[in-house]
Amino acid sequence: MSKRDKNQLKRFALDNSSLFYPIMATKKSQSIFRLEAELDEVVSADTLATAVNEAMDRFPTYKVRLKKGYAWHYLEENTAVVKVFPDDGKLLRPINPDETDGYPFRLAYRDKTIILEIFHGLADGTGAYTFLKSIIQKYREEQGRTFDGIDGAIDFAKTADLDEIEDAYARYYKPIKFGGMDVKGLAGSAPHLLSGTIDESGCSAVRGECEYSRLSHLAKNESATFTAFTAGVLAYAIKKSENCDRPIVMMVPVNLRNAFPSNNVRNFVTFVRLTFKPNRLNTVAEFVKTAKKQLEENSTKEKLEKMISTTVRAERTLLLRLAPLRIKEVIAKVVRRFMKSRQTIILSNLGRMDVPDGYGVNRVAFNVNVSKNAKVNLGVTSINGRTTFSFSKSIVEEDLPRKFFEILSDLGVEICMTK
Repeated sequence: MSKRDKNQLKRFALDNSSLFYPIMATKKSQSIFRLEAELDEVVSADTLATAVNEAMDRFPTYKVRLKKGYAWHYLEENTAVVKVFPDDGKLLRPINPDETDGYPFRLAYRDKTIILEIFHGLADGTGAYTFLKSIIQKYREEQGRTFDGIDGAIDFAKTADLDEIEDAYARYYKPIKFGGMDVKGLAGSAPHLLSGTIDESGCSAVRGECEYSRLSHLAKNESATFTAFTAGVLAYAIKKSENCDRPIVMMVPVNLRNAFPSNNVRNFVTFVRLTFKPNRLNTVAEFVKTAKKQLEENSTKEKLEKMISTTVRAERTLLLRLAPLRIKEVIAKVVRRFMKSRQTIILSNLGRMDVPDGYGVNRVAFNVNVSKNAKVNLGVTSINGRTTFSFSKSIVEEDLPRKFFEILSDLGVEICMTK
């Protein structure tokens, strides 16, 4: 990377897909998510602290603090030492910049587990997992292991290139007229909202694990992808555990790197909206078929390209570009007061995750943020032939996760409940 490029990283903009995340965030509600990597031995806090600080130079877009500009927030280089914390048992607790010395992420440990909780404005699940991998690799290198020539390992001899730090949304944006924007696709219609008693003690998780091959086999029997099959089962579980008087609306993040080549480690994801009408669907197969059809229709390169262009075009409108940040924050405060969730649930599948030989990682779990409106969400990971379903919830009840696992069991999937 040239000296000019390095200087540019002293201060740079949030990517187009994340400009509104800090504006909509509050002290109690932030758009954060959690990745947990369970190792094959107890984690050393001192070794972990050394590892993360050695990894930071390789990932300059994570070595930052969030600052306020005139019209938008921006990211500024952060030279503070990254701290690591013992896990306090509080899932998805808002990140306090005074606690983390400004870093928009928190790194913690518990027994054999390394925990990364990170602000979505900084990265999506794919980017964050790459960052977590780098920390694990440095941790193992501190223990004397080497990874030269190992498939999937991070090359620390190479500095970050512009492809990794780019705003991939801006790269693939194609000019679009205001009237051609897919505003309806962004907003959607009023969905069924999950019921439940808000847990005043905070968020919690319900997790189950099973064989990946068994789920994959069931999906193939329905001529569906793994994600479509999971979405169908989840929607069916909602019908069976809730009195649905409105459509079940599921938001499914789509990794745009699969359709638009990029090594971006920031945000490069969009959402596909799946709508299920529970009064017209009665079986798991019907729900899976509906999910399959909508995912196929809305995940074409043409549709995804339009979503990219709509997102960028909306944020480049003259009014938004000129409006001071303090005005945007006042409007956001009013919107938050009256806003209801635009989806019933989020299903985020990070897919089959690569773990280089020598990392000693047994399992990775993924928890998506929840709130008082979006009460339950589901994160999915697959590693070492096993799939982990991790429900995040802001409510006391566990009816939906239990029903989901019960349905999978009825389909012949052996579920092992985990912590």
